Amino acid sequence: MPIRFSLEFAAPFEVGDQVYTQSPYNDKSTPGNSPNQPGIQATVASAKLVLSEDPAGSTTVTELVSQKTIQVDRIIYTLIPDDDTFSAFTVAWLTGETSQPQLFASQQEWLRFQQDQKNDSGQ
Repeated sequence: MPIRFSLEFAAPFEVGDQVYTQSPYNDKSTPGNSPNQPGIQATVASAKLVLSEDPAGSTTVTELVSQKTIQVDRIIYTLIPDDDTFSAFTVAWLTGETSQPQLFASQQEWLRFQQDQKNDSGQ
């Protein structure tokens, strides 16, 4: 009897989307990276889904079932900056309800998030 796998998931960004993020994801050790840089615009080059069933990102069926629901733990986006400041880099987007976004659809959205973070921390 076949096992049917079910995945109900929609990634927030797809390949080719323009996004904003911290340059490269808050990495202060990257040469030329400034903690005050207003984020960078990049293009999503790939999206890798990491499943939450197993640390290796896979799912194993060990019992008699006819259907198995699979959940996504995180998405690893590969981003290519729109300028020549950085080479391609990856950003992990955790899918949990309490996780904070790492990619934004516009610079205004990214700046608003940064301001909210400062306000929440009392700066």
